[in-house]
Amino acid sequence: MRSSALVKTVRKLGWFILIAAMMLLTDGSVHAEADEVRHVTSLEAFIDATHAADEVYDQGAEIGKLTPFSARRIRVKRELSSLEGAVKGVSYDGDTLLCFATAEDTREAYERLSAEYGEENVLPDLPLFSADAQGWGVEYMNLDDQIRRKVKAHADGDEKVTVAVIDSGINSTHDIFRGTQISTDSKSMIEAGGTLADDNGHGTAVSGIIAESTPDNVELMAIKVFGKSTDSTTEDINQAIAYASEKGADVINLSLSSNQHEIIDLYEQDYPNLIPNFLRELDLQLKM
Repeated sequence: MRSSALVKTVRKLGWFILIAAMMLLTDGSVHAEADEVRHVTSLEAFIDATHAADEVYDQGAEIGKLTPFSARRIRVKRELSSLEGAVKGVSYDGDTLLCFATAEDTREAYERLSAEYGEENVLPDLPLFSADAQGWGVEYMNLDDQIRRKVKAHADGDEKVTVAVIDSGINSTHDIFRGTQISTDSKSMIEAGGTLADDNGHGTAVSGIIAESTPDNVELMAIKVFGKSTDSTTEDINQAIAYASEKGADVINLSLSSNQHEIIDLYEQDYPNLIPNFLRELDLQLKM
């Protein structure tokens, strides 16, 4: 009797240990998946996943407080599985975007990954600040109705031409856009599912000049990369160009500039190849 009872007790303990072990293994696998890079199969999923992360830098931050790694994101031109110390990672089409908790974590990862994959394949996301700008105006450039008629005479009015305007968004209800087609592929790159509303007016001004000085077959695709403070990052602009190209834009307009030479000097001081590598990547995107 005692032997039978002992056997039953051992069996019960065995089942308990087995169930506990399975629970630990299952729990461990969940954590392992959370520590890996998420792979997506479309550019839009990639954009939405990266913008679902925490805000990459404080809007209106003082230049003196910025470093080349303040945006806390790195694009690696490799498809990685490990997070490499990042808090979040997303990969698509051979590239991986890593999002870090601090600028120091980003710097350490950049130096380590650059040594492994080469500086040209590891691109930190750089904060950019647009200079104030004003449009010249259609009237000043003599783009009046007569010139529009000449342009239309040499264009196929039945063939739609899509112009992507990468800027601060668009106030599409403005009278200047009456009769102008606004593409349903228009998108905000600074917030997942965000509004296209123009917070500072620059994108509306640029789009207005295009709408006013082109034939009726021109469609505008507004892609928002700047908010009210006209701050953005190189990653957002890169993604905007890739998105416009994928959506079939015939022309991509970037009326962007910066007078913040302190930032450029800051980048070049310790990492002289950052700007050339970014410009090379930008050139590749525009040629795709």
